[in-house]
Amino acid sequence: KINEEIEQGTAPGATVEEIIGHEIKKVNQQLVSYKHIKNFTLQEEEFIKTTTKKIKRFEELK
Repeated sequence: KINEEIEQGTAPGATVEEIIGHEIKKVNQQLVSYKHIKNFTLQEEEFIKTTTKKIKRFEELK
């Protein structure tokens, strides 16, 4: 959906972070408060993964 908005130009001048933030606000309205998405981070590269394709969480914290 976000790609569609960017390609169609329905969000002119908006950054990817702003578009995602807007979508998160919509989702948070439907969730109870303790399940709200509080923050997010965009990153260029994929997470480091194990051979079973699970994220090495402690490697990311280093």
